[in-house]
Amino acid sequence: MGHKMLPDASASAVSTDSVTDLMHEEMVITLLRHCQSMKRQETHLRLATGFVVLMGFVVIFFLHYQKHSSATSEPKAKLLMEPLAQAQRNPKTTFHLTPAMKNALQDTNLMRWQDKSNSNISSIRIQTSGFYYMYLAMAYRIPDNFCKSKGSSGGSTEFLVAEVLLSRPGYREDQPVVMSKETLNCSYPNYRTVYMGHLIQLRESDELKVVVKTNPNLIDWYTKNGIYFGAFLARE
Repeated sequence: MGHKMLPDASASAVSTDSVTDLMHEEMVITLLRHCQSMKRQETHLRLATGFVVLMGFVVIFFLHYQKHSSATSEPKAKLLMEPLAQAQRNPKTTFHLTPAMKNALQDTNLMRWQDKSNSNISSIRIQTSGFYYMYLAMAYRIPDNFCKSKGSSGGSTEFLVAEVLLSRPGYREDQPVVMSKETLNCSYPNYRTVYMGHLIQLRESDELKVVVKTNPNLIDWYTKNGIYFGAFLARE
């Protein structure tokens, strides 16, 4: 009779141990992956929290700055608006002049103006001492054929210069207060308006006048509200 082969107990035990080891390794790997995933999520959460906190600080700083800016700008706006309203109620401390006529520039380059009574004047006479905000606007343009008459093909530059002078009793000659210097490319059509303002302390009997040191042909007399000159009392 043949002999039956019995299962090898030691081989079965080895096989069972191997399976158990593999299961343990897989569990360890799974746990490690889970830990890594948790760490990544924790890192992302910390970054998100940090970002939210940072944005909170930014918002708080911005609101504080806006409040501070509004608080500091309000007195400045009040300082500018109240004197203007007062000046409008008192015609002796406010002036707003427009050109007396087309080509109101005299041979001496001194501008002539028209006041509220339609009188032609060449200066503002101060009746009340104090600090005045003085302003001037000048409009310029390149006329047709102007550049050709100068032999320019459009590459030259025209200089736009206007100056406010102060005449004061006791002064031998007028003193410059403020000057604007701009340029305009010589090409047709081309336009430019130049504004300037200046806070200045003036005395009673002082006079302000405007001198334009620019080719008279470049002054744009036809632009509505393009040229004006004025001043108002900001504070005494």
